[in-house]
Amino acid sequence: MDSNEKLFGKRNNSFDFIKIKTPKEKFQRRKRTKKYIKNIYLKRITISIKNISEHIILCIPFILIDYFIRIETNKINLNVNQKYSYIFSYTYIKLYVLTSKAFKGNIGKVYYAIIFIFYFLLFLTNIIYYSFSSNFFYFKLLSYASEGSHFIIGVILDVKINIWLKVLIIIFSFIIALIIFRKSKKNNFPSIILFLIIFIYAQSYTKKLIGGTGKKEFDDFMNPRNIFKECTHPNKCMKIAGFYKYIEKDFFKTYLNFKILLRKSEKEELNFLKNIYKYIKIHDKNEYTGRFKDKNIILIQMEGMDDWLLNEKNTPTLYSLKNNSFDFTEHYSYLIGAGTTFNSEFCVNTGFHAPITLTANSYDFYKNTFYSLPKIFKKLGYTSKAFHFNNPEFYHRDLNYLGWGYDKFLSLIKTNDYKQIDHASLDTELIKNKKFYNEIFNTNGKFLYYFITYSIHVPFEYSRHSKLILEKKFGKKKSIHLKQDDIIKILAGETDEMIKLLLEGLKKNNLYDNTVLMLFADHCTNGYKKLLSKYKIISDSRINHTPFLIWSANMKGEIINKTSSQLDILPTILNLFGIPYKDKCMLGRDIFDKNNLGFAFFDDYSWTDGKILVNNEKIIHLKNISENHINKKYIINKSQQAIEKFKQNDLTLKYDYLKYIINKN
Repeated sequence: MDSNEKLFGKRNNSFDFIKIKTPKEKFQRRKRTKKYIKNIYLKRITISIKNISEHIILCIPFILIDYFIRIETNKINLNVNQKYSYIFSYTYIKLYVLTSKAFKGNIGKVYYAIIFIFYFLLFLTNIIYYSFSSNFFYFKLLSYASEGSHFIIGVILDVKINIWLKVLIIIFSFIIALIIFRKSKKNNFPSIILFLIIFIYAQSYTKKLIGGTGKKEFDDFMNPRNIFKECTHPNKCMKIAGFYKYIEKDFFKTYLNFKILLRKSEKEELNFLKNIYKYIKIHDKNEYTGRFKDKNIILIQMEGMDDWLLNEKNTPTLYSLKNNSFDFTEHYSYLIGAGTTFNSEFCVNTGFHAPITLTANSYDFYKNTFYSLPKIFKKLGYTSKAFHFNNPEFYHRDLNYLGWGYDKFLSLIKTNDYKQIDHASLDTELIKNKKFYNEIFNTNGKFLYYFITYSIHVPFEYSRHSKLILEKKFGKKKSIHLKQDDIIKILAGETDEMIKLLLEGLKKNNLYDNTVLMLFADHCTNGYKKLLSKYKIISDSRINHTPFLIWSANMKGEIINKTSSQLDILPTILNLFGIPYKDKCMLGRDIFDKNNLGFAFFDDYSWTDGKILVNNEKIIHLKNISENHINKKYIINKSQQAIEKFKQNDLTLKYDYLKYIINKN
C-alpha cells in the first residue's frame, strides 16, 4: 500500500484518485486528512513534551546544588541583586545538559554523570566547610589539606541532619535523571558549537550588568562588580556569582592567575606603596614605653584557647595570671583563609597578615624582608628560639622562622623521643621533655622564646589526639562518652598545665622575676559552630574575640578595654621593651599609644572600634552607644581605612616592599 492509499483509501481504478464521484467520498477524504494531520501534531507534541520533561529532569540535580548553596548565601551581609547569579547558573546548567544530549550513545550519559559528580563533590565540600567555618571553600585551601585531614571525620559527624537531607535529595534526583536519560542516535557537534557561542555571549553580557562602577581603586572595592572581578572574598563572590560561576572564577584565579588581566598595572600598585611609605616616623613614647626593658620575653600562642575557656575551673593558672596582668578585653584574632595557626605566627612575628587578594599563602613569604620580632631583639643581644611539637617542614616553619631571624626552631617530633606522635602533641611535653627543658632553661643572657601549643586542636571527640589526655583524667570507659564541651575544657586544662610547668621552671632556674609572658590565642575554637554558638556570637566578626594577656612577676593587674588585634601585638611589645620602631612598617599600632583609639578589621572588610561593628558601611552591632551618635562620615572613613590596610598588606607582600625601605635607611 502506497502513501496515497494510506491517506485516501484504496482506489478501484486509475481514475478514482483524481475524480471523486460522490460528496460522501469527498467528506471521508477530508476526515482522513484531518486525522492524519492531527496524529502528526500529537506525535510531535508528545515527543516535545518528552524532550522538555527529560531536559527539566536532567537539569534538576544541578538546580538543586545551586539552590541549596543559595540558601546559605542569603545569610551573607551584602546588598546585591542576585538576578545576575541566576543567569550565570542557568546558562551553565543549560550548557552541561544540552552538550550531554549532543553526544551519541553512552558518551552523552557518561559525560553528564562526570559533570554532575564533579560539581556534587564540590557542593559537598562547600556545604560542609561552610557549616563549620561560615566560609565557602576555595581551591587555595587544598594546600592546607594535610592540616585538616586528621579531623575531617569529626567535622563530618558534626554536620546537621538537614544538610544530609539536602545531599540525599540531590543524589535521588541524579539517579532519576540517569534512569530517564535517553541516548542520542548521532553526534550533534554543530549544536555544541552553537551552545558554546550562546553561553559565552550570555556570560560576558551578564558580567557588564553587575552593579558598581567596575573601577579597581580600593575605595570602590566594596561594589559588587569589583568583588566579582577580583574574587577575593569567597562568601561575597559566591552570593554575587552563584555556585557554578564562583567555581570557575576561583579555579582560574588559583591555577591560571593571569595577573595582567586581574589587577592594575604594577606601576599603579607601586605608586600606591610609595605614597603609603612616603612619610615614616619613629613611634612616639608614652607612659608604658620601656616598662619591661631588658627583660626576657616568652610568647605563648595558645591553640584554640577561646575567651569562654579561660576561667578558674578550666584554666586555673591562666586565670591567676589574668588577674595580675595587662588584660586586653577587646582583642581579636584572625580567621583569614585556612592555616589560621600559622597566620597568627605570621602576624605576631612580622606585623602583617595572610594575603587575601593573592594566591600565595602566608608561609610562602619566607624570602621577604620584615622588621621581624626576633631580628629586632637579636640586635639587642637576645637569643631566640621557637618550640612546637610538629615537624618544622609543616607550613615551611623551618624556612620562615629562619627568615624571621630565630636562632632555632625546635620540634618535639625531631627529638626522636616519642614512639607515638600523639604523645608528642601533649602541650606539657614542651616542658617535660628533657631536651626541650635544657634548651629553655639552660641559657646565658637575655632570650626571646615563642611557644606554639597544640592540645586544644580539633577534633573534639575521643580520638588519637585527645585520648591520652582524657584517659589520664577519667579512664577509657568514661572518656568515650564525654561530650564535646567537656572534652575541649579538659584539653584547655592541658595547655594550662603546660604554662604552670613553665612558671615552675622559671622559678627553679631563677628566671621568674625577669621574664615577661605574652599569652594569646591563635584563633577562636573554630570548627564546631554548634558548640561555639553556646558560648559566643558566631554570626559576624565577633566570633574572632579571643584572650590576650601580658604578665610579669610582681605587676599589678590592669584591664585594657581598647580594641586590638594580632597585628597590634608586635608594636605593643616593642614599645613595652623601649625599642624604637617605624610606625608604618607594620600594619598594627601600639595599643598603649594615646593616638590609637582602637581598631580591628577582618577579612570580610568589617571592622570594629569597640563601640560599633560595621560591615559594608552598615552598623551590625552597637555597644553602649546610640546609632544617632554615630557620624556617617566616620563610618565611611574607617571602612576606607580597613580597605587600604588590606591593600597595603597584600601589595607590600607581593613586591617585598619593606626590602626597599630597610635598604634605603
